[in-house]
Amino acid sequence: MCQYTGKTSPCRQYTKSKPHPWGFKIWGRASVSGILHDFEVYQGGDGKRTELGQGADVVLKLTSTLQENWRYKIFGDNLFTSLPLISELNKKGMFYTGTVRTNRVPKCNLQNEKVLKRKGRGSYDSYEEEVNNVVAVRWYDNKAVTLLSSLTGVQPLAQAKRWDKPSKEHRFYNMPAIIQSYNKNMGGIDLLDSFLAKYRFAMKSRRWYLYLYWHFLMVAVINAWNVYRRDSRLLKLPKSEMLNTVEENSKLRLLTVSSL
Repeated sequence: MCQYTGKTSPCRQYTKSKPHPWGFKIWGRASVSGILHDFEVYQGGDGKRTELGQGADVVLKLTSTLQENWRYKIFGDNLFTSLPLISELNKKGMFYTGTVRTNRVPKCNLQNEKVLKRKGRGSYDSYEEEVNNVVAVRWYDNKAVTLLSSLTGVQPLAQAKRWDKPSKEHRFYNMPAIIQSYNKNMGGIDLLDSFLAKYRFAMKSRRWYLYLYWHFLMVAVINAWNVYRRDSRLLKLPKSEMLNTVEENSKLRLLTVSSL
């Protein structure tokens, strides 16, 4: 979300669950390191939604710029995940992993949350759908979470370290491979949002499009910083030769540019 509380823009949206509910909703595709690769500013419904639903349409549009049959691995949350989406990505030679809402897998006979809770933390159940080569896994941690994937399944099991209140010590619980893969690769957009929050600009303008301009200007700066860090690691530069963060390096100065 790009924060905007004015009332002059036709693109302004309200999203209750966001820290800044009023603003411009932006769909984005980012890598694990937080580099934004593609985006689309949501401008409201246009009546062109397909039978796949809004979430699937967004994923297909943002992945349309990727070359097909290159075995890309796509990760998304429960807003986007559905079996029809995974089927369409399979046709393009792309893999998908994501959390899913239970009403989107009605014929998937997984054990419900109450049964898994009785078995205890670390319990899980899985189901394989052979037509689309998809695995559904429900795992119980603090509560049950369900995931779909055309890439990863249950095996090999990993170990999740959790604090156990009754024994007052850390314990290890079984964690399916799909959970480990999702936790490792998901969160690029959240990471980008955290960077933007640290260097959020303070400006006011009657022209609503300037808010989007400044937002993507900061995204470009953050992208450049992330690309620099990535390339420095690939070139195996010593840490003494690499630039630090803005807060730690006195050579870097954050310039405040007045609004037009």
